[in-house]
Amino acid sequence: MKLCTSWKCYKIRVHKCVYKPAEDSILALEALYKLYKRGFKYDRIVDLGTGTGILALAAYELFDPNMLLAVDISPYAVRNASCNLPLEAHVVQSDGLSFLNTIWDLVILNPPYLPLEPVGLGDTCSWWLELSWSGGGGVMERLVGDSMSKGGEVLLVYSTLSPVGVESIAGSARIEVLGSLRFFFEELKVLYLKPRF
Repeated sequence: MKLCTSWKCYKIRVHKCVYKPAEDSILALEALYKLYKRGFKYDRIVDLGTGTGILALAAYELFDPNMLLAVDISPYAVRNASCNLPLEAHVVQSDGLSFLNTIWDLVILNPPYLPLEPVGLGDTCSWWLELSWSGGGGVMERLVGDSMSKGGEVLLVYSTLSPVGVESIAGSARIEVLGSLRFFFEELKVLYLKPRF
C-alpha cells in the first residue's frame, strides 16, 4: 500500500487482518511532522496500537530515537509491523504498557476509539480487525491512562464519536489540537497531551 503525506510517501505492507491506515493515520503522521518542524526531540518513543507500524516508522525517521517500541495486542499486527519497521525497532505483543517500568518521551496512540464492542468471533481475522477500531470507549480510556503514566507526552488520535471525553481521560494534562478532519458524522482530532508538573 502507498500512503502519502504532505512531506513523504510511504510504501508499507498491510495484512488483511490488520487495520489499513486511513485518514486518522494520515492526520497522526502530519501531527508528528509538526512536532518535528517545531524542533522537538524524542529519545524513547512508543507506538501503542501500532497496527502496520506506519506511525512508528515515521517517528523513527523524523526523530531518530535511541529506543523505538511498537506495541499491539494483535498477533497479526505484530507480524505486520515487524515487516515494515527497521531492525532497530522492538515490536511487542501486549494489551497496553503495564509491562514497562520506564518513562518514555513520547507515546503515540491511535486507539480503538469507536463506541461499539467487537462482534466478530473471538480470535478470528475479522475479530482482530474489529478490535483495532472498536473498543467501546473503555479500551481507549485504559490505553490513554496507561500512556499518560508511562510517557512524558502523548500524541492521541481522538474521534468525537468516542463515548469518553478527552478531558476526563487526560486528567490535568495540557491539551493542544495538532490537526483535525471533519466528516459529516464525526470529527477526528490529533491531540498533543503534555503533563502539567
